[in-house]
Amino acid sequence: MSKIICNICGMSYPDTEDRCPICGCVRPANAPVVADAPEEKKEFTYVKGGRFSKNNVKKRNGGKPVQQTAGNDRQKRRGLFIVLAIIFVLFLAMALFFAFKLLKDDDGKNTSVTEEHDVPCTALKLSISSISFDAIGDVWMLDVTRVPSNTTEPLAFESDNSAVATVDENGKIECVGEGVAVITVSCGGQRETCTVYCTLPTEQPQLPTVPPTVIQLNRKSIQFFDVGESWTVYAGDIPFSEILWVSEDTSVATFNDGVVVAVGEGKTTIYAVYEGRNSEPCEIECTFTQEQPTSDINEGGTIIPEKPGVFDPDDFILAIKPYNTRAPYNDSPEMQCYDLTIQVGQEFGLDLRDKNGTSLDTVWEIVEGAESCTLENNWITATSSKTNVKLKTAYNGITVYCYFRTVNG
Repeated sequence: MSKIICNICGMSYPDTEDRCPICGCVRPANAPVVADAPEEKKEFTYVKGGRFSKNNVKKRNGGKPVQQTAGNDRQKRRGLFIVLAIIFVLFLAMALFFAFKLLKDDDGKNTSVTEEHDVPCTALKLSISSISFDAIGDVWMLDVTRVPSNTTEPLAFESDNSAVATVDENGKIECVGEGVAVITVSCGGQRETCTVYCTLPTEQPQLPTVPPTVIQLNRKSIQFFDVGESWTVYAGDIPFSEILWVSEDTSVATFNDGVVVAVGEGKTTIYAVYEGRNSEPCEIECTFTQEQPTSDINEGGTIIPEKPGVFDPDDFILAIKPYNTRAPYNDSPEMQCYDLTIQVGQEFGLDLRDKNGTSLDTVWEIVEGAESCTLENNWITATSSKTNVKLKTAYNGITVYCYFRTVNG
């Protein structure tokens, strides 16, 4: 049987085949045909490559090479190119396969990690299903419970009528108008609603507010030394007939039409009542047997104080010559000195000092009672009895008042 030698791979195959069984190349029309040599006539040893390889054929031909044509060379190159192309395509396909598989594995790993950390919400619970407001600006913080508690899906709030009620990202609901609104709370695929009712009251006409009137007495305490001595504690605009004047002990002092009059020794409290409201009380003390203070006059005729009186707060000292009185502090820039009583013809001086005892340059003036005394260089002289006198001065925006009474000697 004859053999065909493949021009591409050099292998031989039976001439009954139309293509090489090794490389698959179609047998050319001019393919060399070699007859099988009997085994017993073999006079040479085959080398590697098969008996139809170029070297073995050369041996069989007595050392003569196989004759090749130009067509055979082109066929061989074409076949080699085809083989290399096939190898390249296979290599590229394998590379793409492994790259795709690697990327798919990475995606699977990432997906598994994400799935491990993403916890879906399975239920929502609201603390209240409906809310009622009755005023614009009222707010309510909606309490929402997510199940499970470690869900990673966020909460979302939405109002279907923002003209009635609004809701922020934290669940704070605010009434902005009258009507009904539905607040929807969502988390993942879960939904719950809360109905908001805003019912505003009908506006009533505003009536003018009249502040209650309370009688204000100008003294908190008074000390009398003579029977019949008096003091006007109220001289306001309210008609005296509409005011109830009360003295808790009329045997000590009577109180009528804003004037309190000493009657007998002892203590009592007076106050005024107007429209069911009591004024601040005024404490009255009548001491008729007490000796009146006397003045000590030096050679220059100056009255020397026994010791200075001190005001509250301690920024000022009011030296009364010769009388000394501590004024109560009433939480205002006005400080008052009370309960000075001098006899007709007697005099005293007023000296306003700082807390270190240094005299301040102030000028006193008569506010009330000028008909019963004279004032010269801050010295007061009583000229008539049973009259209330009011003096004042000012320093650094603080007004200081001094009240005193004149009595017969």
